[in-house]
Amino acid sequence: MSRSIQPEKAGFLKRPVHDYEMYLDAADAGISKTLLSYGTHEQRSMTVFREELRALAEEVTGDVTVLEVGANIGYFSLMEVTVLGERADVHVIEPAPENVALLERNVALNGYGDRITVERCAPGDRNENATLRLAEHANCHRVSGPSAVPASDGGTVVGEEPPQPSGSSTSSIPVPQVTGDRFLAERDIDRKQSMSCGWTSKDTKRR
Repeated sequence: MSRSIQPEKAGFLKRPVHDYEMYLDAADAGISKTLLSYGTHEQRSMTVFREELRALAEEVTGDVTVLEVGANIGYFSLMEVTVLGERADVHVIEPAPENVALLERNVALNGYGDRITVERCAPGDRNENATLRLAEHANCHRVSGPSAVPASDGGTVVGEEPPQPSGSSTSSIPVPQVTGDRFLAERDIDRKQSMSCGWTSKDTKRR
C-alpha cells in the first residue's frame, strides 16, 4: 500500500490552502480530495481554531509550544505556525508513514522546518508498539491495541478494536506508542505552558 512521495510528479498537486500551500494526494479520497475540491476542511472548526491561536498569541509572551496529535498531512499544523509566526514551537505526532512523508513535504514547502518537529508515533497509556490499521482515506487510519486511547481529532483515530472505517483496508503495520508524560519529558516540554490539540489520553488531556 505504501508508495513514495514525489509531489512534483503526477498524482501530487500543489494547491493554496488558507494562508499557506500544500501538496495534496489526488489518489486520496479523504482530506486531500476535500482540499482539492473546496480549498478547506472542517471550515467551522478551522475558523474557531484560528481565532484561538490569535488570542493565544496576544496573551503569551515569548515562544508558544503546541503539541498536535494526529497531524495527518499538516492541515492544522501549518495554520499553527502561520498564526503564531516565529514564536511557534510545534511538535506534531502522526503514526501513518505515508501521512508523515507528505506532512514533512508540506512543512518543507512552507519553510517551517525550524518550527515544526514531526514525530512518527501514536499516543497511548503505555510505551509499547501498537497496530496501525491502514485505510484508503488518509484521515481514517486507526490505531488499536489494549492500551490505545480513544480519540477523535480529524486525523488518525486511536481506539481499542475500532470498527472498520469507510474505505478501509485490511492491511496493518506496527507503530511505536508513547504516553503523554514520556513524550513531554523526553522533549523537555512544560505541560503547563503548552497547548495540546487532539491528545485525549488519561495522563494528558486535551486543552
